[in-house]
Amino acid sequence: MLRITYTERFQKHYKKLTSEEKNLFRNKLSLFIENPYHPSLRVKRIQGTTDLFEFSVNMNIRVIWFYEGESLVALIDIGHHDKMIAKLVNPNVSAVDSIAGILKEQISSDTDRYSIREERLERNAIDD
Repeated sequence: MLRITYTERFQKHYKKLTSEEKNLFRNKLSLFIENPYHPSLRVKRIQGTTDLFEFSVNMNIRVIWFYEGESLVALIDIGHHDKMIAKLVNPNVSAVDSIAGILKEQISSDTDRYSIREERLERNAIDD
């Protein structure tokens, strides 16, 4: 079973979602835990990366994530697709470098990623 952790950035943006969007996310996260490549999630690798992925909560909301080992997934960000991409992409920096910069801010090289906020899905640990 996959274990889920998330960055402070993810939690900050999650809190800005509406109640309906949060419920949709929880349903999709349950599906993601059962089958990370379920067709309704529309999982795809982010272009230009080898280890960053996104899945769709609905046609507008996306979750950016990566695998940390075989059973741990780190959720990096969630939000409305256009706004999230606009925030991530600096016109002078590639999207990949922008995301890498976010990760460096959230996960310093001397921090064990498992200690960020490892939580199991059944606890629904993401605070509203």
